[in-house]
Amino acid sequence: MTNESARDEPGTPRVEQESSQVGEKGPAYGFWLATIALVLVSLVAFFAMFIFKDVFQNATDVTTVLSTLFTIVGTVVGTYFGIKTSSDTRDKLQGSIDKANETANRALAEMAPEAGRRVMRGE
Repeated sequence: MTNESARDEPGTPRVEQESSQVGEKGPAYGFWLATIALVLVSLVAFFAMFIFKDVFQNATDVTTVLSTLFTIVGTVVGTYFGIKTSSDTRDKLQGSIDKANETANRALAEMAPEAGRRVMRGE
């Protein structure tokens, strides 16, 4: 029994083809947001040091500003890659779930109608 003939029989589950969006990627908004945040924080820190250069005569003051800047950069970059990795893992898992569901539906469509009903009832 082929898949097409199983669809024509009454009472047989139909297998509908859905397009999976796992392979499609949208714009990288997170990347651009992280990049813009890093550039803005860096510019603010360096302009503050340039504008108030008479205040930053002591090396500990410069070190304080730079360590704060590096802390912010590390936090933003770490957050970006953490979220990206989590999102990529979720997308990969969703693709596996969709493929398993499609395989189960195709197998169910190939069964005799009565056997398919028993499987759906959990018998």
